[in-house]
Amino acid sequence: MGQQHWAAAEDSLKKSIPLFDATIERRRKWDKESGGAEFAGPPIGWKATTLAYLGIVYLREGRVTDALKTSDTAWDTVMQPHVPSSFQSGVVKLGLAIAQASGDENAISEWTLRSSQQK
Repeated sequence: MGQQHWAAAEDSLKKSIPLFDATIERRRKWDKESGGAEFAGPPIGWKATTLAYLGIVYLREGRVTDALKTSDTAWDTVMQPHVPSSFQSGVVKLGLAIAQASGDENAISEWTLRSSQQK
């Protein structure tokens, strides 16, 4: 992303999502076995952040609809139980930036509301 190689960044981000899914499932198993619920939270947050960055890549590629949809998916992901709040603030920052850059008034309103609900 830093070198603005958007296609390569998209490919890399997309490949990482299934890796997070596998980690999340392993950690959920640990949570179930240990009676806790904290092990799966961070990788869910990492996945949400990755999705938010993928939204940025889509925006840079001119794929505004995909960018907005992916940022909403990042929001849904980061709002799962036991995800540290630091991930939520990062996703909100990126989602709001995507919404503002898109010019979509509904998305801007939604992300502004999400931003105002931060802890």
